[in-house]
Amino acid sequence: MAARLRPFGAGALGEVHSTLLAQSRLQVNIMAKNYESEITQFLKKYKTDHSDTEMRQREGRGRLWDKHVDAEQQEGYKAGKVPQPPYVYYPID
Repeated sequence: MAARLRPFGAGALGEVHSTLLAQSRLQVNIMAKNYESEITQFLKKYKTDHSDTEMRQREGRGRLWDKHVDAEQQEGYKAGKVPQPPYVYYPID
């Protein structure tokens, strides 16, 4: 008679594994609520000491990313595009 295979996690080993997993999740949840890294503490203190930080960040983002796109100029760029050869390092003659 062939032995019956039990699914993974069944039996005493599975019970131990699930108990350890539950304990580790509990420890992670407790640590996550109470732990604050030095960098997080520094950033919170910096933001309270320099209240204009967020405004300056938004201004910097605006200078770099919030640009007006001229549709006419974009069409000119698309029209002047030159196709790239398939292999640029070796000339195909």
